Amino acid sequence: MKMNEKALADIFEKIKASEGLDVGTLSLAWLIVCGDKNAILIDSRDEVKLSDLNGRLCFRYSSDDPDDESYFEAIDFFENSFSGSVEDTITLDSQQTDKLIAENIRELNSLHDGKMDIRYVCSIFKLNKLFGIPSEDIQDSFYMRFGAVGESGRTLLYHDIEYLQNDVGEYECIDDFTLNADTHIDKDTVRVIKISKQALTEFIYENFVAGQEKYLDVKATEVSDYFELDPETGEFIFCAVKLEDDDGNFLTLPENIDLKKVMKNIPDTAESVFGPSGKIYRDYTKSELKKLLEK
Repeated sequence: MKMNEKALADIFEKIKASEGLDVGTLSLAWLIVCGDKNAILIDSRDEVKLSDLNGRLCFRYSSDDPDDESYFEAIDFFENSFSGSVEDTITLDSQQTDKLIAENIRELNSLHDGKMDIRYVCSIFKLNKLFGIPSEDIQDSFYMRFGAVGESGRTLLYHDIEYLQNDVGEYECIDDFTLNADTHIDKDTVRVIKISKQALTEFIYENFVAGQEKYLDVKATEVSDYFELDPETGEFIFCAVKLEDDDGNFLTLPENIDLKKVMKNIPDTAESVFGPSGKIYRDYTKSELKKLLEK
């Protein structure tokens, strides 16, 4: 795999001039290759740009979120909508490339037990060193991206296999990454969760159980939990009792303590689960709760 570094550097100068880019504000630059398609992807921290090899901007994705997965959008565009290349910019050793692709597809098929179809998406060459963009890496690496396609025909996961060139010009795998294809969301998408009352009750309860050591100042292994939710008022009660007495006998909340009635007869123990005071519970004796039921 050989790059025409001068041609790539000239392309980068065109992109810098047309977009007014300052190298000091850039974090990453990539050359994306798939078949006869080639494009330059540049990350300027709050924006990702995709240009053809004539330096023309083809795709732009801006976000205020520094953790935004905008690479997905750019590479989706490259894969599905982009067309364009310049000759003599990069020469791939087709025999070596085909060998790497075949090896990775075989290994990824084994990883997924043959339950997903594995497809080659593109090769991505890092160009930070070539373009003078600050980087902690000693040399630029390159990735091969593969997609794992589910039964619905939709890509569920991406696998990025990273390589570095050794002293004899061969590429050695140094790392691999698995990316959830659904972690990115485009500007026209509204991602929705809708659940039933039962599922909501389960969600609330499980979150209180998971956080009970913080919420109730207890050790989860030393208590048993009880709860009730009033679907009409939206009120929720969650409580814990000691699991065993000093002799190892199991303890429970007495059957004659009706938490639905208790919930109606006691005030809220906190205005918010996330209140500034930290303590959101109140201790009652079992006798006190029984008396409350007589009101």
